Amino acid sequence: MPMRQCDFGPEKAVRPCTVDDFRFYRTIAILAIVAVFLATGADARRRSDDSDGDCGSLHEKCCRWRTCDDGLVCKGTYGNRKCVQNSDKQSEDSEDSKSKKSNDCPSGQYRNRRWRCQDCDANCDSAPGSCVDLQGCKACKPGYKLDAWRRCAQDCQNGLDPVTGQCVPDGQCPSGKYKHGTKDSWSCEKCDRNCAPGKCLDFKNCVKCEDGYGAKVEGDCRMVCSRDGSEEIVDGVCACKAGFFRNDEGNCECPANHVKIQGECTSCGEGMIVKRNRFA
Repeated sequence: MPMRQCDFGPEKAVRPCTVDDFRFYRTIAILAIVAVFLATGADARRRSDDSDGDCGSLHEKCCRWRTCDDGLVCKGTYGNRKCVQNSDKQSEDSEDSKSKKSNDCPSGQYRNRRWRCQDCDANCDSAPGSCVDLQGCKACKPGYKLDAWRRCAQDCQNGLDPVTGQCVPDGQCPSGKYKHGTKDSWSCEKCDRNCAPGKCLDFKNCVKCEDGYGAKVEGDCRMVCSRDGSEEIVDGVCACKAGFFRNDEGNCECPANHVKIQGECTSCGEGMIVKRNRFA
């Protein structure tokens, strides 16, 4: 069989074809076939779109590149596409219309950030614009003011009592505090945290502590009343042990002619006196 010859033009000599030459010519042939196929299909589509009368209007076939008049969309299967109303937009318009109609909450309510109706604060003013959507109450009734959470709290000159929830009356301290100082000059100070309920009194602090604690004369609660063992806890109060008495300074000591030995008051005996806490 004679060998195929490849002609490379007048400037190059004719030589036998190689494998790379065959691959090159095959690629050129395939690209030419694909180009012809695409051109034929596009021309067929244009003829289908542009033939037989008007296009782009309602219920008419779509124009070239599937375009329609304003407000219409091209829908349908291949070869049978027509311009119709945009049903999605119609649905959105309908929903918007319904939403606008049902946008208002009943009286005394507002729409929160989740767009749900929620009750206005009970002490919010009833005037128009006092309770608005996405914000809640903007103005409270007389005697109330907005707090940081946009709730209406009582506008108290002396503050709000944390226990009763009411305004602290003039001349008094809120729950958990007592008057410290004198009747002419005093301030509200915190009661001892271990004080029994209702036992924190003005100008005295705590007079009785919870179980396991004893109230000192100063009004604070202690687990150990004294280091020298002269006091003990009796019913929430630090009391002097038997044989001791409380002096003017508030400390427990032994009576005259007695000495403390191992935490007990012991009499010196007849003819003896106490000298530097020792018998003499």
